[in-house]
Amino acid sequence: MASAVSDYVGCWSVLGFPKAKMFPINDGILKVALEDVWSLKLHEQVIPEFLKKLEESIFSEMVVKDPVMVDDETLVVLDGMHRVVALRELGYSYIPCCLIEYKLSTVQLGAWYRVITGDKSMSDIAKLTRSSFINLKLTELDADNTDRMVNEGKGICALRSSNSAWLISTGKKLNCREIYNSIYSIEEMLRLANLKISYQTEFDAKTIILNDKHATCLVVPTLTKDEVLRFALKGEVFAPKATRHVFPFRMLGMNVPIELLDGKRFGLDEANGKLQTLFSDRKLVRLAGGQVMDGRRYEEPIYLFEN
Repeated sequence: MASAVSDYVGCWSVLGFPKAKMFPINDGILKVALEDVWSLKLHEQVIPEFLKKLEESIFSEMVVKDPVMVDDETLVVLDGMHRVVALRELGYSYIPCCLIEYKLSTVQLGAWYRVITGDKSMSDIAKLTRSSFINLKLTELDADNTDRMVNEGKGICALRSSNSAWLISTGKKLNCREIYNSIYSIEEMLRLANLKISYQTEFDAKTIILNDKHATCLVVPTLTKDEVLRFALKGEVFAPKATRHVFPFRMLGMNVPIELLDGKRFGLDEANGKLQTLFSDRKLVRLAGGQVMDGRRYEEPIYLFEN
């Protein structure tokens, strides 16, 4: 059952300008602010078709619905890469952010397993995978050991069905970014063969292949927070869908007017002051984890702004 959250506390920067808005909530503190969209650091590439749809949505609705999740210390974007790139390409200067301490143990890092469906058998998919680039080796293994073998670095990824599994390895040592580039090459090869790929949580992917004997799962490694930050701060991004972050909470439904993000109209401090005024009398509603919104399932609790 949803519970309304109505306590609001303002927070100002040391210079006295409105900077971040604080919302005390059941699960901690929501810290929200507009940031310079060019100061944020991406850690993943975007998917062109997703980006195009998002740009069209922002342009037609004239709002940014949800803040991006950003590490407060480094300004590395943890979730919301497409929103950052969309606003950059549309010519806006600022973006709404939910700032969080990435190093907290309550911020967890998982992976997006790739579920492969279509008219190909597991054997066909294995052959296509092997042909995606040179020196790729497939070794049959016990399906129950798939996740462990991949995360121990025994292979770059693995194919798994309801009753069999193949470990995929290369002839040379790859760093974690190179591994995900290789995984994306495999995905592209499978798409060219008219196979469909969906991104699922580890649990959901395993559930799908157990219930659908025609589905195959591409098991991928889980990155560490240090790896995410290290490459992002060097300006080296991972392939799309390399990380799946689970936060202690999410904030959705801000619906920030895009005119507030126009640097030609407002300075950043002025825009943040207007943002605080905009949300001074709006209430938050808490929804339990597991909600499906806009086709995406959120594992963490959601704090949704009432209109």
